[in-house]
Amino acid sequence: MTNRDKFGYRPIPLCDGHIHITFAHPVDTTKKILDDTMTWYNCERIAILGLQQDSKKHCDPGNNLKALYCKSRLNREYPDRHVYAFSGIFHHYDERDTAQGYLAQAKALYTMGFDGVKILDGKPKMRMNLGRRQDDPIFDPFYAFLEEHDIPVTMHLGDPPEFWDINKISEYALKVGWYCDETYPTLEEMREEVLSILDKFPRLRLTMAHFFFLSQDLEACADLFARYPTLCFDLTPGGEMFENFSKHPDDWRTFFIRYADRISLGTDTYNYDLHETLSDYGTNADLARTNLVRKYLEWSEPFEHPWYGTLIPLGLDADTLTKIYRGNFIRRLGAPRPVNASLTAETAKAMREAMADGTMCCETEERTALEYQNLDIIENYFKNSEE
Repeated sequence: MTNRDKFGYRPIPLCDGHIHITFAHPVDTTKKILDDTMTWYNCERIAILGLQQDSKKHCDPGNNLKALYCKSRLNREYPDRHVYAFSGIFHHYDERDTAQGYLAQAKALYTMGFDGVKILDGKPKMRMNLGRRQDDPIFDPFYAFLEEHDIPVTMHLGDPPEFWDINKISEYALKVGWYCDETYPTLEEMREEVLSILDKFPRLRLTMAHFFFLSQDLEACADLFARYPTLCFDLTPGGEMFENFSKHPDDWRTFFIRYADRISLGTDTYNYDLHETLSDYGTNADLARTNLVRKYLEWSEPFEHPWYGTLIPLGLDADTLTKIYRGNFIRRLGAPRPVNASLTAETAKAMREAMADGTMCCETEERTALEYQNLDIIENYFKNSEE
């Protein structure tokens, strides 16, 4: 039994465009987790989105390389599946950040065989760390290169609008520090920065994660799709979007059918280590995002959600679902790009040596030792790879 069998979903394979390697595991454990996740959720393709790194806090400096490793291993072992890797970006947050430096990153990730780029600078705290507008000219060569080489970009911008209102933000979001007070740019200001990037680079293939946090404004979404022909949204929860859709389900159903080629599946699933049977992936609360998306798009009768109350689903037709679940992903990404094995091995070696001499580290000695070992595995794999 798989997740699709358990809940009676449509027999449409999934292409999940928004998965992360977040937790500290041996890299081969993560590979198995991704394998199990694809099996349980009937995924024929996934995109692993690398995490952003900086010189102030190296939590997992090898995250991009782990994505390439899992991509290469899984694609070799399962020819009927396709795994893709998007590169996160590195910042120094000081004078070492230059236009040429960001351009060099774009060229390197392209040469290494990444399939796209994940930008997280629009997460409010990270936008504060950035200390400059996201459309600052320092990034122009970077985006020009991505546009020229038709490299897809998935970008996180903002958070739910309630996070800017102390009277509306959830207790959990407040507790973890996601409240945006008057020192933060407004959501509208940050959104304009992203649109300015599209104005400069109109052929940039940009997908905004979490529906651009615009699920409360159908007309704004339609206006943006009309204004920017290459702009797409993914459905990665923030579950508040389904609560907002449920307020006007007929209008949103019409919107989804009309713009089915601009909306794609994403779940924000992580590498959760579930040690028991494969079916445990269907009972883990943190892995419920896939089911939230599928129930909302496929079911016809209202259902209850523990956080968002009564949701009124869209009951979309098979053609619309096929575009959202897989067609747009395949059209956007095509076949996975080959990994440059020698360059990846060299990069892993250099990073491992930086860990050994203390130039680069993780938050704890234990995590540093784990990631050092992961980089050693990655280096040796690609050193002996035929790619």
